[in-house]
Amino acid sequence: SGEGRPVIVTDAQKDWFRNAERWTLQTLAARYGAEELAVNDRAPLQEWDDPPMRTRFVSLAEYAAYARGEPTSFSREPAENPWYANSWEPFTKFPELLAQWSYPYFVEDGLTHERDEANLINYSKIFMGVPGSTTRLHYDNQQTHAWLAQVEGTKQFVLYPPSDAEALRLHHWEEKMGEPGAE
Repeated sequence: SGEGRPVIVTDAQKDWFRNAERWTLQTLAARYGAEELAVNDRAPLQEWDDPPMRTRFVSLAEYAAYARGEPTSFSREPAENPWYANSWEPFTKFPELLAQWSYPYFVEDGLTHERDEANLINYSKIFMGVPGSTTRLHYDNQQTHAWLAQVEGTKQFVLYPPSDAEALRLHHWEEKMGEPGAE
């Protein structure tokens, strides 16, 4: 049923980075700085956003500079929240990154990792944020299950049991709260 208490596993990354430098925003930017990222002031996109979510495309190096507090092409723009780099998909282009991590021992690796496999592009991503970054209430792609490995920093999660799904109005076909006809 999915009801109950969440599980927090603390040793899932124990074999990561044994032969590689630990991932941080700064170490990734030093090596892959020219890579383009989408950064958003709110994520994920909600069709009823007013004002609309804003997205900019910047290099990983520029986002790392933003994280250090340096001026960037987007840092002076007013934003709803700190800019959040979500959905960087480096693993097909940089297979050495794919080799540095593994699925936790408690998750079956149901994805193939061939360079041309669409599911690798769609589901294996790196998300990076500065303090105060947020990801709003959402379902993951196609309502898949997900696991998150926190490599650096902290993240606060608010979890709801599956029995609350209807009350949370997460389906894109549902009416927006406050619109005529909405409860």
